[in-house]
Formats: sequence, structure tokens, C-alpha cells
Amino acid sequence: MQDVRGKVAVIGVGYSKVSRNPQQSLGRDTVEACRNAIADAGLQVSDIDGVSTAPGQPHANAGTRDGVDLVTESFLIPSLGLPDVAWVNRDPLLVGSSFIDAVNAVAAGACRYALVWRSMSFPKGERYGQIDPGEAVGGAQFLYPYGHIGAGPPAHSLIYRRYMEKYGARREHMASFIVDNRRNALLNEKGYWYNERPEVLTKEDYLASRIVADPLCLYDCDVPIQGCAAWVLTSADRAKEAPTHPAYIAGYAQGVGGTAFQQIGGALEEYQAVGKSIGNRLWEGTGLAPKDIATANVYDGYSYFVYVHLEALGFCKEGEAFEFVQDGRTALGGQLPLNTSGGNLGEGRLHGSPQISEAVLQAMGRAGKRQVKDAFFTLFVIGMPWAGLGTAMVFSREPL
Repeated sequence: MQDVRGKVAVIGVGYSKVSRNPQQSLGRDTVEACRNAIADAGLQVSDIDGVSTAPGQPHANAGTRDGVDLVTESFLIPSLGLPDVAWVNRDPLLVGSSFIDAVNAVAAGACRYALVWRSMSFPKGERYGQIDPGEAVGGAQFLYPYGHIGAGPPAHSLIYRRYMEKYGARREHMASFIVDNRRNALLNEKGYWYNERPEVLTKEDYLASRIVADPLCLYDCDVPIQGCAAWVLTSADRAKEAPTHPAYIAGYAQGVGGTAFQQIGGALEEYQAVGKSIGNRLWEGTGLAPKDIATANVYDGYSYFVYVHLEALGFCKEGEAFEFVQDGRTALGGQLPLNTSGGNLGEGRLHGSPQISEAVLQAMGRAGKRQVKDAFFTLFVIGMPWAGLGTAMVFSREPL
């Protein structure tokens, strides 16, 4: 890990509208979000000289039309009217990786102001976890015909069930987290539930909801939407000129895991091992510990991911996360406010964008009604249960 502590900061955050019924193209959403981030940073479009994104889409049958199905730098640079780009990056993994790429580029002097974005499409007629491949070879021949894919609910239901049976967790335990999470989501003006379905959720509602793949129910799965989030990064010295308080990078860590995910979704124990490795490197590289973190924003494409994150990063012991989230401990005002924006379950399926944005806004002191008191160190984690794709980063209110 490159030592970037106190050298790089986020100075701008921007969003497009997030919706299940988009009124404009993904390309226009992306341009809108990027312009908003640049304006939030107090800059002009002409100031941006570095761009980074992870344009891939999670849909089994995703199209390749740039500006419609996905948005790459090839579409954005001319659409945004960037006159002189010195550094360009297209990451094949997740937004956390493309974000770290930009951090390193700024720290190395490859660009002065880096723009990072993540666009997510929601094709009409697409169903959650839908797959219609042209062929199924190798181990896939025993899975694809039954709708069983690595990122789909059937695969993750097996891992969640393994966790429940191994440690004694029940759906009633998850209900506590989901209810707290919905409260957070209803305070997030950018999110799906706030804008399209401002409905309070009770434990009874959660327990009675439709099962998608036992034990995962409807509210355990994130909300597919179309939208874009974007951020502007620069050096700590230039960040002093920003119109709002910056969020400084205190350090990051990434993980490399096995390949089982590609076929069967991986195993719980593999996820745990990758997560612990990331956590160890994060704390060693930052010189911090879990007790220093004011609020954590962890990836929640499926709800049980939060258990793996909390345990792997040392906020509680292995097998104890389902108890750790009880009694308001991870609610706003609790010991460790968790996913204060509502995460993917509340804001919408923007992959790791809700986690990055909320950690940044909390460190900036700009989270509004969701603001955590004395949020000097904030954390985001993306994709850690996805073996090989884990990313974690700590932001600080002031440079270390």
C-alpha cells in the first residue's frame, strides 16, 4: 500500500437522480453527477485533468452501448467537454479499486484534480439475478440452468444459511439491522426509499416479507436502480482552497482471494479469510484501530455482508455480529453508527458508491440529519465478501 496518509483529499461529491424509472439516459445521468461533483468542489470542468471509473455492469445480459448501458471514459471525456486529460483509468473491478487508483494518481502527481464516477444502469425487464447465457461450461453447467450465479440470491442464500447455522443467528436478528437501516435511508435525500417510497419498515414487515432465496427475503437484497455518483480528488495542499471542508485519505487496503466466487459464490470461510487480511492491512497501514472509527459504511448488496464486514475488521469477534447490531448499537446515536445513508439497501444499487459518499460526507461534516457527532475518522468497505475484490479506506476530518 502506498503511504498516502494526509496527502490526498476528496473535495467534491455529486449525484444524478437515483430511480427505478429513469427519465433520461445513463450517459446524461453521468454527466449530471460529474458536473455536480465538480461544482461542489468549487471547480470548473476545465480544471479536471484525471478521470477514473469502473464501468462494468452486474447484469447477466448487460449491453455494451457506451452512454446507454454503461459509461466509460471514452464517452464521458467528450460529453463533459474535458479539454486536456493527463491521466485516464478504467478499472475492471469495482468502484473502490477505481477510487484507489485515483488516490494514487493524485499522490504521484499524475494529475491535479481527478474525477471518479460510478454509473449503474437498470435495463427494462431486468430481474434481480436474471441470467440467460448462451452456454454453460465447466461447473456452470450444474448451476446456470437453475438460475444459480455467483452474484445472485441463490448463491448468497447458501452462504448466509451457513453463517446462521454455524453461529446461531436468526432472521429476527437481521430484522434489527434492517429496521435501523431503513430509518437512515429515510433521512437520505439522494436515496430510493426517501424519494420514491418513503415508507417506515417494522420488524414485523421484514419477517413477513417475500422470501427471494431462503433465508434472504426481499429486504435483504439491494434495490436495482439507474443513477450515478461522482467525486473529485486532489492533493491535500490544493484541498485547502476548496469551498467546503475536505475529507482526507488516512489509508486504504485491498484484498485478493480465491476463484470460487466465479462459479458458486464462494464460501463463508473464504470471505472471512479475505476480510481479515484486508482488516489487518488497513489497521497496520493507517496506525488506527476499530475503536477510532466514528462511523462505518460497509457494502450491503445482501444484508448478511454487514456481519462479515464487522467481524473481519475487528468491530466484534467472529460469529458475534448478529448480536452486535442489536439494541441500537449500530443505529444513529449508537456505539458504531452503521451505513448511515442506508447503504445499497436504502440508497440503491450503486455498488460501493453509497459507502464512499457517506464516509466522505461524514468526515466533511456534511451529512445533515445523519451527521455523526465527532466523526473524525470514517470508514468505507466495498465488496469484501466477494473474494478477491475487497477494498477498505479510512477518511479523516484533518490530515494525519
